[in-house]
Amino acid sequence: MVVAGPLFGALSLAGDIGKGYLAAWLAMHYVGTPWALVFAGIAAVIGHDFSIFLGFKGGKGIATTGGVFIAIDPVFAMILLLIWILIILVTRYFILSTLIALGGVPIMFFVLGKRIEYIAFAGLALALALYTHRDDIIRFVTGKELRTSQAVKKYL
Repeated sequence: MVVAGPLFGALSLAGDIGKGYLAAWLAMHYVGTPWALVFAGIAAVIGHDFSIFLGFKGGKGIATTGGVFIAIDPVFAMILLLIWILIILVTRYFILSTLIALGGVPIMFFVLGKRIEYIAFAGLALALALYTHRDDIIRFVTGKELRTSQAVKKYL
């Protein structure tokens, strides 16, 4: 959105979600094991975060992780999206809401009785998100992170 505007930003978001979903879906349908989904999903997120085409730099992996969650359980993924939006409205920070929502997924998966493989994916995805958001976390802790409204004004 920042670089190319809302249309291309939306297309990029769809592509990021799609790559996570497609990697997980293909692994489940062609290999057929939950661990295949986990490895393919984590590979998609790592490939997004540390792209060889961008000098091992990339995005933060949240949309790609969301695509994997859609492959695991679409209803859960939509509920998680709603929870994330609710947390944004309460905290007024993208980074805080993202980490709270993502941090709750392994616990929610455990409580819901999801497979250990999916809990492992959620934990690995959280660890990657903490790493890729490390600068954002520092800005938040030091009071320099923009609130949601400020970020939207700045980037749009």
